Amino acid sequence: MNLANKTDNGCSDPNATLQLKRYSDDLVLAHTLINANTFLSRLRGLMGKPELPSGTALLLDPCQSIHTCFMRFHLDVIFLDKRHTVTGVKSNVRPWKFCIAPSGTEKVIEMQAGSIADHAISTSDQLIMSGVDQPAETASPPR
Repeated sequence: MNLANKTDNGCSDPNATLQLKRYSDDLVLAHTLINANTFLSRLRGLMGKPELPSGTALLLDPCQSIHTCFMRFHLDVIFLDKRHTVTGVKSNVRPWKFCIAPSGTEKVIEMQAGSIADHAISTSDQLIMSGVDQPAETASPPR
């Protein structure tokens, strides 16, 4: 990633349009996907934030476990392998909890609590990260 596109907290340019979709039906799961791809941005994550806005998700890459210490709200967690296939999900994770990812997990997505049920996200779903992998108009699952 070009350093010119990073903010001071190490996350991707907040003005970039990143989306999270399910491959099978092209359903948009998050209109805004925040890419936490540096040690500092992954460490900070959502700690201390008052909420995670509806339609927004946080991508932790790379990541094999998460904690919700210092969080103020519950969240849903999606674990992904290198091909962006869902390896596991955790719904309604409370503050001050730890989640270790299933074997093969390389990335984690944190979403607003209730998102997994609302979108019927399940193990073996394949997700597309438009703007992270490639432009939305040519997005396809990684091989």
